[in-house]
Amino acid sequence: MQKISVIVPVYKVEKTLDACVKSILAQTYTDIEVILVDDGSPDACPAMCEELAKEDGRIKVVHRENGGLSAARNTGIENASGELITFVDSDDMIAPETVAVLYDTLIKAEADMSVCMYEIFQNDDDIKNAEIYDGVAVADARDLLLSEKVYDRTEAWGKLYKKEIFSFLRFKEGIYYEDTHIAPYILERISKVAFNRSKLYYYRKNPELPTIMNAKFSLKKLCILDIFGEQIRDIYKRVGMCPAYGVALEQLFGSVAKARVLKKELSIGMRFYKYYFKLLPTMLFAPKSQKFGFKQKMVYLSLILPFGVLNSYYRKNVTVKRYDELNNL
Repeated sequence: MQKISVIVPVYKVEKTLDACVKSILAQTYTDIEVILVDDGSPDACPAMCEELAKEDGRIKVVHRENGGLSAARNTGIENASGELITFVDSDDMIAPETVAVLYDTLIKAEADMSVCMYEIFQNDDDIKNAEIYDGVAVADARDLLLSEKVYDRTEAWGKLYKKEIFSFLRFKEGIYYEDTHIAPYILERISKVAFNRSKLYYYRKNPELPTIMNAKFSLKKLCILDIFGEQIRDIYKRVGMCPAYGVALEQLFGSVAKARVLKKELSIGMRFYKYYFKLLPTMLFAPKSQKFGFKQKMVYLSLILPFGVLNSYYRKNVTVKRYDELNNL
């Protein structure tokens, strides 16, 4: 058995912290350390963390000034002593078998990262015992990086990682969608990813909690434009053109098209077109080996339509569920 560090960023979660931590301490895999990173929480969370640490010696508490989710995760990584790392958000919970299944999945597949499925819940009473599956599906990390699935399941949680992945890699601080930003960089640094279809991670979707996803729309959320733009310029410049390149652009545009401030913020549209026109020739005239289909090219061409038309179209068509293969492994 290898030691596993469970990193839990903590900020304004008085109502859910206790349930979250106790679900981690109840793991059937016992060789764990739980790192509670108090991200300068202004409520009772710092004291709650200390009390929890007194109750179980496997808990390590780190207090830091508020820096956001990425900064808290990075602090957790730097304080982790385990050979393997997993992340749990402090408003969520995990099944007792989560760490054990993720570990077995990773070891069986000789992978660098393992992934489980998740359930969405609102109240603690909604959680039911997880159904455990033995089957393991293995994917080549580079194939995922170059495929349309690169942006599928980008969440940091619900996964187990070899700590060495983060030797020279950290979550980008000061932005929203930090998981989307780091996901391709992780895939670029590893060889194999193993999947288990057991739904072991419980993601709390509660509109009353002060989460990023519940926050009202703001221009700061449009940092997703720069995330996809950075990946297009950086990662895909190194690994070459592929369908994921086009997906990044579609994702980038979808973020613009769904923004209700477009009519007032022309500069946002211009930022999109800066990427669009630069990559248009490559998308249209890519060789067959890069697997750009006719439909994908036509969708890409359609993005030149006026924003008002596209905004309406994307709301109706692009927000549909695109990939569900992972739930059918």
